[in-house]
Formats: sequence, structure tokens, C-alpha cells
Amino acid sequence: MGWNPAYTSLPGTGGSTFFAAHYEYGGRPGIFFRLAALQPGASVAVALTDGSTHTYRVASVVDYPLAAIDMGALLAGLEGRESIVLMTCSGPPDEGNYPFRTVVLAERVS
Repeated sequence: MGWNPAYTSLPGTGGSTFFAAHYEYGGRPGIFFRLAALQPGASVAVALTDGSTHTYRVASVVDYPLAAIDMGALLAGLEGRESIVLMTCSGPPDEGNYPFRTVVLAERVS
């Protein structure tokens, strides 16, 4: 899973956190293999190395064409609310490339 502190906040600090991870890797399911199965209202827990856990409620799950993604908007998350954005590859692969990205937006609940 990838997280870059230059672009997003750490979970639990009031801002938006962006995570990206593989759908599959080396022919095996990746950490976000089932990301598209999340439904609005589902809970997502993020555990940090300091032992804290932050819980978020899924607001939306959308597949975007890769060429249409607005990364600036995704990095902003749910503006004015602590949130997480989860993203992975999706759609039928074409020579190892995926034409879509599944994006999950979720708001902090605890």
C-alpha cells in the first residue's frame, strides 16, 4: 500500500489521506483486490504503527476511466471533513494495463 506524506495527511489528523494499492500483483490478488466490493455505509478501519485505529464510513465507490481522473480532487478527499481515499486498478486488463481506477471515498466516524 502506498501513502505519500507530501500529498496527504496522516489518518487521524483531520485532513484527507490517500492510499493506493495493487488490485493484483504477479498474478496474485493484491491488497485492494476486493476494493470494488465495498458498498456505501461500510466501515473501513485504518490501523497505524503507533497502535491507534481510525474508522471511516464509505460514502462512495466509483470506477473512473484512467484518462479522466482528477488527482487534485482525489487528493482533497471530502473537503472540510477528515476522510480517506482508496484507489486501485480496475476494468479488464489490456496487456497488463488496467483502463479504470476504482476509487473509494470514506469519512471518519471514530
